[in-house]
Amino acid sequence: MRRELMRLEMRDLRLAVAMDELKTLTQAAQRLHLTPSALSHQLADLEGRLGALLFERSGRRLIATHLGELLCANARRALAGVEDVERVLAGVERIAAGRRVG
Repeated sequence: MRRELMRLEMRDLRLAVAMDELKTLTQAAQRLHLTPSALSHQLADLEGRLGALLFERSGRRLIATHLGELLCANARRALAGVEDVERVLAGVERIAAGRRVG
């Protein structure tokens, strides 16, 4: 039986990276312009879809599990790739806008 791939969203990647870098739900929520409650719900949804914990809670601090570390490392690369594409497209848009004006 073949298992389907889980679909990740950009917000999942940003959530994981912010939580890994900042180590607290409150600070990660501030970075992502969310309430801590909303971020907690998003994390619970992501962990539910995965069927595994991404972060262990130690008081208020969050510590990435092995799966969390794997997700964060790959999320950083994916987000950097998206930023590269956005920069390329912004450059193309500026060139196209210059051609329309001139």
